[in-house]
Amino acid sequence: MKIFWIFLLIILTFTIILYCLPISGIHLYNSYGSIDSWIQMYGGIFGNIIGGAIGGYVAFLIAKMQIDHQKKQDTQDKTNQKINHIRLLIGELEHNSRVLQESIDKNNKRCFSRLQGGIWKSLNISVDWMDTKIFEQLFDVYMNIWSIKSSGDNGKFLENEIDRCNDCLNELCDLVTKLRNNLVGFESRVQR
Repeated sequence: MKIFWIFLLIILTFTIILYCLPISGIHLYNSYGSIDSWIQMYGGIFGNIIGGAIGGYVAFLIAKMQIDHQKKQDTQDKTNQKINHIRLLIGELEHNSRVLQESIDKNNKRCFSRLQGGIWKSLNISVDWMDTKIFEQLFDVYMNIWSIKSSGDNGKFLENEIDRCNDCLNELCDLVTKLRNNLVGFESRVQR
């Protein structure tokens, strides 16, 4: 905006100087013509310059408004994508909590075959929306669950694995609460 006003001031100064030269009697050009013809010429130049400056400024404003609108739309699209990721992850964590609870109740690891990890694996790459502490907690819980799942072949829990499953269950519930709080924050940004 400041550049536009400086540019306009330079144009006006230049135009005023050009208008004053023929009237003041200073002749820069060695040609014939009346003062009226010189004023017409300078008027045409001045009109073209001012028209170009105004047209350029209007085009600049329209381009700026379009860029600002596109940035706002991109930000809103990214926020909506983050909201969808959080919702999918919450659904997966709630499902895994139910599976863990069922495994603990039945004292049988065969229910672990129904555990889901696809959303976590796909979101593991793009965690720009997730707090580092939540990410680390989620990573630890999943690693703990998969280590319990892979130990032993008979489907029964080993000695301390039920306690580890209970800890994982508590961690999953805590994570769901934290992710729901993040979800509320992102949803409030979209509604603004």
